[in-house]
Amino acid sequence: LMYFPKTITSFEDAYAFAKNYPNLVYKECPEMTVDMEKQYLVTVITTKGSFVMELYPKSAPYTVNSFLFLAKDGYYNNSPFHRVIDGFVAQAGTGITGELGTGYEYDNEIEPNLKYDKAGVVGMANAGENTNAANFSSPMPPSPHWTAVTPSLVR
Repeated sequence: LMYFPKTITSFEDAYAFAKNYPNLVYKECPEMTVDMEKQYLVTVITTKGSFVMELYPKSAPYTVNSFLFLAKDGYYNNSPFHRVIDGFVAQAGTGITGELGTGYEYDNEIEPNLKYDKAGVVGMANAGENTNAANFSSPMPPSPHWTAVTPSLVR
């Protein structure tokens, strides 16, 4: 379970969050422990409700492994959706600006059959090719063209 308390909507909210944000930075990608044959479901709890994400370890093993590692370690706890742009994207995962980072990055894992072609598809957000870390996002509305840019993680 991951808990996201609220979206940052003011400077005061951002300052309070940054001041209390846990200092979770890692030296390298976590050891690969994901089971490729297992089904992984993650429940995300927010102030607006909860949703379940299905992870695809066969399509994105490093992404799923990293995501599960960070979730189990509490990295996402109390982290807000720091970027919510109506009609474009909702993004969460690393603090107020998305720049706090994990201390490591990993390569894109693009599965051509996984697309942002319907509401609720979530994938890793990044700052360019092979810069994945902790941010995840979901486009609003569906955006199938994102598949070539951002690796798909869940549906």
